[in-house]
Amino acid sequence: DLATAQTAFERALRFSPEPVFDHYVQYNLATVHFEAKKFRESRALLLAIQPEVLSPPNQLKYFFLRGAVQRKLDQFPEATRSILEAAKLG
Repeated sequence: DLATAQTAFERALRFSPEPVFDHYVQYNLATVHFEAKKFRESRALLLAIQPEVLSPPNQLKYFFLRGAVQRKLDQFPEATRSILEAAKLG
């Protein structure tokens, strides 16, 4: 369930020995928040991620998620830019 996933990812962030790994965990936690319709929380986590440290497939997922969150928050120009970033990768 979403609450269990959220707890697990938050715990992973607290105990992560690798800063690069944190970006992957933050992405997964942002996804959990998105699925729970907590769009502002998801957006805050996505803003903390440096997409260039993610692998190319994960960068693609990151930009699609960021665009979806921005769309839910009625940030349409930003959402369009995020989808265009994803298109450049794909």
